[in-house]
Amino acid sequence: RLILGVDGSKDSDAMIDVVISRNWQKGTQIKLVTAIETLNQFELRLDVQIQKVEELQASAIEKLTKAGLEVIPTITDEDPKHFLVWLAEEWEADCIFLGAKGHRFFERFFLGSVSSSVAAQADCSVEVVRNRQ
Repeated sequence: RLILGVDGSKDSDAMIDVVISRNWQKGTQIKLVTAIETLNQFELRLDVQIQKVEELQASAIEKLTKAGLEVIPTITDEDPKHFLVWLAEEWEADCIFLGAKGHRFFERFFLGSVSSSVAAQADCSVEVVRNRQ
């Protein structure tokens, strides 16, 4: 059971590529999580935010499904720092995968990144992926 935090950033896209490049057991489940609040910085209406999240998740779902993984899309309006840790405990995830940098510059500057917060708090393994391009 894997949790993938996706926000449409380059590092998030690189993380998807890393996950699909690995050999996983048949039946491996993935919860693909995107927080609507990650798009709040763009001041989009809620319906537009949901549409954007569904579009970015669709691309990831297609790639992951082609790699033979079972994908469960999840959209939340919770703070991803807390939601991902809670979900990992609740769902008994084996690992959380995240991009190193997301679309949340001001939060990283003032409060610390989602990836560092999740890595510090999660009971399961956390893998943080950087886009090397």
